Amino acid sequence: MKYQNRFLRFPLIVISIIIIFWVYSICSRVLSLVALQKKYTYQYPISWSLIFDIQTKIGLVCVLISLVTAIGYFIMRQRYVNIFYCRVHVWLSFIALVLVPLSAPLFKMSSPNGIISDAARIGNFIIYPASTILLLVFYFAALFFFAITLIKSSTSPKEAGLINESSDFLNQFSK
Repeated sequence: MKYQNRFLRFPLIVISIIIIFWVYSICSRVLSLVALQKKYTYQYPISWSLIFDIQTKIGLVCVLISLVTAIGYFIMRQRYVNIFYCRVHVWLSFIALVLVPLSAPLFKMSSPNGIISDAARIGNFIIYPASTILLLVFYFAALFFFAITLIKSSTSPKEAGLINESSDFLNQFSK
Protein backbone atom coordinates (compact mmCIF):
# COMPACT_ATOMS: atom_id res chain seq x y z
CA MET A 1 0.00 0.00 0.00
CA LYS A 2 1.19 3.49 -0.75
CA TYR A 3 1.48 5.93 2.12
CA GLN A 4 2.12 9.61 1.84
CA ASN A 5 3.12 12.23 4.35
CA ARG A 6 2.12 15.51 2.76
CA PHE A 7 -0.90 17.78 2.76
CA LEU A 8 -3.94 15.99 1.36
CA ARG A 9 -5.50 18.26 -1.24
CA PHE A 10 -7.56 15.69 -3.14
CA PRO A 11 -10.08 14.88 -0.37
CA LEU A 12 -10.56 18.52 0.51
CA ILE A 13 -11.12 19.51 -3.12
CA VAL A 14 -13.66 16.75 -3.77
CA ILE A 15 -15.52 17.39 -0.51
CA SER A 16 -15.64 21.09 -1.45
CA ILE A 17 -17.16 20.14 -4.82
CA ILE A 18 -19.76 18.01 -3.02
CA ILE A 19 -20.67 20.89 -0.71
CA ILE A 20 -20.91 23.34 -3.63
CA PHE A 21 -23.20 20.88 -5.46
CA TRP A 22 -25.55 20.60 -2.48
CA VAL A 23 -25.60 24.36 -1.84
CA TYR A 24 -26.47 24.90 -5.50
CA SER A 25 -29.15 22.21 -5.33
CA ILE A 26 -30.82 23.67 -2.25
CA CYS A 27 -30.57 27.25 -3.56
CA SER A 28 -32.10 26.31 -6.93
CA ARG A 29 -34.98 24.53 -5.18
CA VAL A 30 -35.62 27.51 -2.91
CA LEU A 31 -35.53 29.98 -5.81
CA SER A 32 -37.87 27.90 -7.95
CA LEU A 33 -40.27 27.53 -5.03
CA VAL A 34 -40.18 31.28 -4.39
CA ALA A 35 -41.01 31.87 -8.06
CA LEU A 36 -43.89 29.40 -7.85
CA GLN A 37 -45.15 31.01 -4.68
CA LYS A 38 -45.14 34.46 -6.29
CA LYS A 39 -47.05 33.17 -9.30
CA TYR A 40 -49.61 30.93 -7.61
CA THR A 41 -49.80 32.28 -4.06
CA TYR A 42 -53.50 33.11 -4.26
CA GLN A 43 -54.63 29.96 -6.06
CA TYR A 44 -52.65 27.14 -4.46
CA PRO A 45 -50.80 27.00 -1.16
CA ILE A 46 -47.25 25.78 -1.75
CA SER A 47 -45.53 23.84 1.00
CA TRP A 48 -41.91 24.50 1.82
CA SER A 49 -41.56 20.81 2.57
CA LEU A 50 -41.18 20.31 -1.19
CA ILE A 51 -37.57 21.44 -0.80
CA PHE A 52 -36.71 18.98 1.94
CA ASP A 53 -37.84 15.57 0.72
CA ILE A 54 -36.37 12.42 2.26
CA GLN A 55 -33.39 12.27 -0.10
CA THR A 56 -32.51 15.91 0.52
CA LYS A 57 -32.65 15.45 4.29
CA ILE A 58 -30.45 12.36 4.14
CA GLY A 59 -28.09 14.09 1.71
CA LEU A 60 -27.74 17.11 3.99
CA VAL A 61 -26.87 14.88 6.94
CA CYS A 62 -24.28 13.12 4.77
CA VAL A 63 -22.85 16.48 3.68
CA LEU A 64 -22.51 17.53 7.32
CA ILE A 65 -20.70 14.26 8.01
CA SER A 66 -18.50 15.00 4.98
CA LEU A 67 -17.58 18.33 6.56
CA VAL A 68 -16.45 16.42 9.65
CA THR A 69 -14.40 14.06 7.46
CA ALA A 70 -12.81 17.08 5.75
CA ILE A 71 -11.82 18.35 9.18
CA GLY A 72 -10.48 14.87 9.93
CA TYR A 73 -8.36 14.92 6.78
CA PHE A 74 -7.11 18.39 7.70
CA ILE A 75 -6.08 17.11 11.13
CA MET A 76 -4.40 14.03 9.61
CA ARG A 77 -2.39 16.09 7.13
CA GLN A 78 0.92 15.56 8.95
CA ARG A 79 0.54 11.80 9.37
CA TYR A 80 1.20 8.92 7.05
CA VAL A 81 -2.07 8.33 5.22
CA ASN A 82 -2.91 5.31 3.10
CA ILE A 83 -3.72 6.89 -0.25
CA PHE A 84 -5.71 3.93 -1.62
CA TYR A 85 -8.26 3.92 1.23
CA CYS A 86 -8.42 7.70 1.16
CA ARG A 87 -9.23 7.78 -2.54
CA VAL A 88 -11.80 4.98 -2.24
CA HIS A 89 -13.52 6.97 0.52
CA VAL A 90 -13.52 10.17 -1.49
CA TRP A 91 -14.78 8.58 -4.70
CA LEU A 92 -17.54 6.66 -2.92
CA SER A 93 -18.60 9.87 -1.21
CA PHE A 94 -18.64 11.66 -4.58
CA ILE A 95 -20.72 8.90 -6.16
CA ALA A 96 -23.14 8.86 -3.23
CA LEU A 97 -23.61 12.60 -2.85
CA VAL A 98 -23.35 13.86 -6.43
CA LEU A 99 -23.88 11.13 -9.02
CA VAL A 100 -26.72 9.28 -7.28
CA PRO A 101 -28.85 12.45 -6.78
CA LEU A 102 -28.20 13.42 -10.40
CA SER A 103 -29.34 9.98 -11.56
CA ALA A 104 -32.43 9.93 -9.30
CA PRO A 105 -34.86 10.49 -12.22
CA LEU A 106 -33.66 7.19 -13.71
CA PHE A 107 -35.15 5.36 -10.72
CA LYS A 108 -38.68 6.76 -11.13
CA MET A 109 -41.33 4.24 -12.12
CA SER A 110 -44.88 4.58 -13.35
CA SER A 111 -47.51 2.70 -11.37
CA PRO A 112 -50.55 1.07 -13.01
CA ASN A 113 -52.79 4.00 -12.03
CA GLY A 114 -50.44 6.52 -13.69
CA ILE A 115 -48.67 7.87 -10.61
CA ILE A 116 -44.94 8.35 -11.07
CA SER A 117 -42.96 7.52 -7.96
CA ASP A 118 -39.63 6.14 -6.90
CA ALA A 119 -40.96 4.55 -3.71
CA ALA A 120 -42.41 1.07 -3.63
CA ARG A 121 -45.02 -0.36 -1.31
CA ILE A 122 -45.15 -4.03 -0.41
CA GLY A 123 -48.16 -4.67 1.78
CA ASN A 124 -48.03 -2.23 4.66
CA PHE A 125 -44.30 -1.54 4.23
CA ILE A 126 -43.16 1.45 2.23
CA ILE A 127 -39.73 0.97 0.71
CA TYR A 128 -37.94 4.28 0.49
CA PRO A 129 -36.85 5.57 -2.88
CA ALA A 130 -34.24 3.44 -4.59
CA SER A 131 -31.95 6.41 -5.13
CA THR A 132 -31.97 7.18 -1.41
CA ILE A 133 -31.14 3.59 -0.53
CA LEU A 134 -28.33 3.62 -3.09
CA LEU A 135 -27.06 6.91 -1.64
CA LEU A 136 -26.98 5.40 1.86
CA VAL A 137 -25.25 2.19 0.72
CA PHE A 138 -22.49 4.09 -1.08
CA TYR A 139 -22.09 6.58 1.74
CA PHE A 140 -21.86 3.91 4.48
CA ALA A 141 -19.24 2.13 2.37
CA ALA A 142 -17.38 5.45 2.11
CA LEU A 143 -17.53 5.91 5.88
CA PHE A 144 -16.16 2.39 6.31
CA PHE A 145 -13.14 3.29 4.17
CA PHE A 146 -12.74 6.57 6.08
CA ALA A 147 -12.60 4.58 9.32
CA ILE A 148 -9.95 2.31 7.79
CA THR A 149 -8.04 5.42 6.70
CA LEU A 150 -8.17 6.77 10.25
CA ILE A 151 -6.97 3.47 11.69
CA LYS A 152 -4.18 3.10 9.17
CA SER A 153 -3.05 6.70 9.66
CA SER A 154 -2.87 6.32 13.43
CA THR A 155 -0.30 3.54 13.03
CA SER A 156 2.94 4.29 11.25
CA PRO A 157 3.77 2.23 8.18
CA LYS A 158 6.57 -0.31 8.28
CA GLU A 159 9.55 1.51 6.94
CA ALA A 160 11.89 -0.44 4.71
CA GLY A 161 14.70 1.97 5.43
CA LEU A 162 15.08 0.87 9.05
CA ILE A 163 16.53 -2.53 8.16
CA ASN A 164 20.11 -2.95 9.31
CA GLU A 165 22.17 -2.88 6.13
CA SER A 166 25.60 -3.48 7.65
CA SER A 167 27.50 -6.41 6.18
CA ASP A 168 29.58 -7.12 9.32
CA PHE A 169 32.69 -7.13 7.15
CA LEU A 170 34.93 -5.95 10.00
CA ASN A 171 33.43 -8.43 12.49
CA GLN A 172 34.82 -11.32 10.45
CA PHE A 173 38.39 -10.23 11.22
CA SER A 174 37.88 -9.70 14.94
CA LYS A 175 37.39 -13.43 15.65
